[in-house]
Amino acid sequence: MPHGLTIDRHDNLWITDVGLHQAFKFKPGELEPTLIFGERFVPGSDPKHFCKPTSIAVASTGEIFIADGYCNSRIL
Repeated sequence: MPHGLTIDRHDNLWITDVGLHQAFKFKPGELEPTLIFGERFVPGSDPKHFCKPTSIAVASTGEIFIADGYCNSRIL
């Protein structure tokens, strides 16, 4: 269930999905993600897992910030 949507300065689409517990990066024109964070349907609180990630931001430097707010109340 997509929740947060962001487009970075390179027109990449970033999506957080609270149902899958994942975040994705899609390059322009691509239908498959080029980058996947988290494990499908596996919530968690360690650095490799999310629990209902809410939003994502990409700084002009390329740094990625993912808000994992519903269960973990953290930003990675």
